[in-house]
Amino acid sequence: MMPNAAKETTTAQFEPPPIPRKPKSKEYKGERETLPGCRIDKELFDLFEEDRKKAGSASLVMQKILWTYYGRPKLSFEVDE
Repeated sequence: MMPNAAKETTTAQFEPPPIPRKPKSKEYKGERETLPGCRIDKELFDLFEEDRKKAGSASLVMQKILWTYYGRPKLSFEVDE
């Protein structure tokens, strides 16, 4: 089990870039999907919870993780120009 200090260091070391967002729009024109429930290790859950509290949204944290992991692909609302 990692001590709290190690958790803070680990979280601080990985700061992914911000996800592209549609400019000042309440209307989301991209497509959305819902992930089924999944089971993860408690240490990963604790780190995720810590980031969720900072970000205010589990969806935003998960999207950031997946977007970074998959090489920052264009999102569904981003138009090819």
